[in-house]
Amino acid sequence: GKTNVVFYVDPDKIIDVKNLISTLEVEKVENDSFTITYIVNTKATLIPTFLIRKKIKKKAKKTATISYVLDNEKVLVQNWNLLDNSANVLILNDENQILYQSSGKINAEQIDKINKIIKKNS
Repeated sequence: GKTNVVFYVDPDKIIDVKNLISTLEVEKVENDSFTITYIVNTKATLIPTFLIRKKIKKKAKKTATISYVLDNEKVLVQNWNLLDNSANVLILNDENQILYQSSGKINAEQIDKINKIIKKNS
């Protein structure tokens, strides 16, 4: 089965997970055994939704293997108890069980741990 790396991000906090995103996008090109899903918490920012949509459309053309979702109502903040106004990272196995979860800035040690979890479960 495929492992799914889910980013639930306030657009203003994307910088907190930029290093992880870069690492995974490079890895994704070489290894198709995991998926990446970006869920954008549009209510957590003052950036107009139409601008977010425009940026995602542009990025989606370059990265066809990555899924993008807009959360315009903070549904996942409420239903999954994720941190609002933050960058959340979840790793789910093929049965949608959470293998890893973090909120806030990601450091090099966490990136290493995330890579190991993906490799082990993919």
